[in-house]
Amino acid sequence: MKYSLIILTLIFSARLTAQTTTYSKEEENMIQYVNMGLAYSLKYESPERVKLVIDSCWNFLERYPNSFAKPNVFTYLLEMNAIYQMT
Repeated sequence: MKYSLIILTLIFSARLTAQTTTYSKEEENMIQYVNMGLAYSLKYESPERVKLVIDSCWNFLERYPNSFAKPNVFTYLLEMNAIYQMT
């Protein structure tokens, strides 16, 4: 009985961890879009592209305030703002 309780606890905790670390398809697409926008703007020094990505970041953060992707998107947002200020 004791071992079965331990195994059930481990399975349950592993299942919860797996559920809390997955992104939705829209979150994955947003991270990819922002990452590609960052790479494009760094390579071609395009302030117009930076502004579009900054707006998309804000829209995403407003639409999904509790998203697991929020730290990544927020980091990209800060980087994009720094790039935008330099141009």
